[in-house]
Amino acid sequence: MVLTAALGWVSILEGILSLLAIPAFILTLTWLFRRRWWRPSIALLATSPFMVVTCFAVTNYARGTARLWTVGLPSRAFYNVDPDTRYQYRSSGCIVTGGEWVLQAPNNLTLRALRLLLGSMPGAYDGPYPDDHDVNQALASGTELTWSSLRGESIAVAGRNFRLQPGVGSRLAETYEAISDEVCCRPLVAVWEDRVLLVQLKSPLDDIDSANPLRVLIDGATGKVIAYQGRLPAHSRTLPAQWT
Repeated sequence: MVLTAALGWVSILEGILSLLAIPAFILTLTWLFRRRWWRPSIALLATSPFMVVTCFAVTNYARGTARLWTVGLPSRAFYNVDPDTRYQYRSSGCIVTGGEWVLQAPNNLTLRALRLLLGSMPGAYDGPYPDDHDVNQALASGTELTWSSLRGESIAVAGRNFRLQPGVGSRLAETYEAISDEVCCRPLVAVWEDRVLLVQLKSPLDDIDSANPLRVLIDGATGKVIAYQGRLPAHSRTLPAQWT
């Protein structure tokens, strides 16, 4: 039993061993059940990475801090709120051992099941989510936005005044204002579905003729960044974080 539990945890570091984790776990648990050894069975269940990760996933869901886990080197857009699950992602990095699924699979399956049964995670974005077409269509009739409004975390548009989460507008302005051109690169702003604030930012460093400018989706109710769409600047690490 101890070897089976240890195999489950060691398999996270070694991809080949991870292929043996589930068969070893099932066989050992079946063997314990047949002998009615309940305490060792419970101990094996409680100490397995699958059960531990599942418990953490449930706890994080209840606290509103859960993330779907994956691998790869993330860009800033990687942390966008997912339009379907309304979770965000967390990466274990770009070095893959092959055993990541031992932690990722139970975490992600648990979170998806909780959303299916209970709805979106507490504190998650609960409003409409525009796609690229919706954003482009709304911004086609957008109005120009002053840098001072953005820095002041307050945007007046469509007869409403939207307050941004502290640091959102100022960091967007900090990232773009110093390198922007007053003629071609003024920010545009629009409102979609009376909830989502859309801000478009351009830089003269972009290829203006074929550029896919950065578009920031902001929740009008909380002032938090939902997602980034389009072309991210090379210095995207200075952009405000999504949602959290």
